[in-house]
Amino acid sequence: MKFLLPLVLLTWVEARAQLFDSDPRHPWNALHQALNTRTTKSGEIYVHDGLEPASVPRSKFLIEGESHRRIVDVLDDFLAQNADRRVTDPLKRAIMQRDLYAVFVDTASPTLPHQARRRELQKRLVQVMRRIALSGEEIEALPDNFAAAAKAKSGLPANLMKPNGAWVLVRNRMRSDDLAANLHVRATRGRSAFLILLRLPAGRKATLDYLKRLAVLPKHASVPQFPVGTKVALVRRTMLIDKTGRFRATKLTESIQVRVYDDLKQPTMSEIRLHRDALFAGRSGGLLATTEAEESYFALTHLGFGRDGRWDPLEQPKVHDKRFHPPFVMNSCIICHAGPGIYGFQSMFAGHHEKLPLEATKLETQIRPVIELTQKSYAWGLLQGLWETK
Repeated sequence: MKFLLPLVLLTWVEARAQLFDSDPRHPWNALHQALNTRTTKSGEIYVHDGLEPASVPRSKFLIEGESHRRIVDVLDDFLAQNADRRVTDPLKRAIMQRDLYAVFVDTASPTLPHQARRRELQKRLVQVMRRIALSGEEIEALPDNFAAAAKAKSGLPANLMKPNGAWVLVRNRMRSDDLAANLHVRATRGRSAFLILLRLPAGRKATLDYLKRLAVLPKHASVPQFPVGTKVALVRRTMLIDKTGRFRATKLTESIQVRVYDDLKQPTMSEIRLHRDALFAGRSGGLLATTEAEESYFALTHLGFGRDGRWDPLEQPKVHDKRFHPPFVMNSCIICHAGPGIYGFQSMFAGHHEKLPLEATKLETQIRPVIELTQKSYAWGLLQGLWETK
């Protein structure tokens, strides 16, 4: 949570105002601030710095009142000034498009109120996204920031995504789309790809053997528990739209959450998450550790699955109660993954405990369905129509 109170925080906000350029008034900085700076009813300023937008689908923010007028003016100024030409760094262009796309998808539903104002916002968002889009070759050339983070920090699993390495990427063989983290993909509306990897203490062969045992369990048999010391990772990666309007995967990692089951009933959890300023500065690939004290208003509103984007915490009266604190980020995973050991794979059981549908797979089986699901969505159809509008 970032409120403008102490001097240290003012310094942080000043740094955020220079995220894309050293000039705080630069149109890229102005756009980023308009999307991520909010004023509560009590007059406090909240500056958002997360992977999700600073709003939810039914928020008034950006759709009503002063925030709507401001974002429309900022986007119009950006387009009129041809500000897309003022930042050439592919990494900065990628992150800006990622953030604009997140807002676009969150606002795009035919059942949401104020469709005319939403369309005013959406058509401008898409035109900026189109102008700053990278070529397919530029997207391919974006850095593997997790590799940079693993090189800079000891303790990170450097071989996490290594083909045929100790970590085994899994799919859900009982789903037609193969997605192992289907709920995460749908909760973010296909904006990111999510990968689940499993590692038993004895290495890859032991992990593969365990998965094979799960696949041939007799009906109603108990699911065999994995051993103490097993690790599970959830990797989130950025998806982008290239200059031709094609939806593409990237090597950019947005977050990695790891559960280590030294205690099967209470795993140790850790997370590294993308921080834009660190990414642009070339510091640890932009992936910094989430602390136990870190709070976020919007982590659970987007990934809590049950709220469906209806509850904007900054538009609720209790936000102004001094006793109220936003949720701790590191508490969010265990809400859904509370089962002991393998039973923490809540989404994998498909309503039963007879056969756990995990199976070793390749990366393309987890990327392809994200693209296909996105291309079938209302938001994607809307985007394609607006993309061609000059």
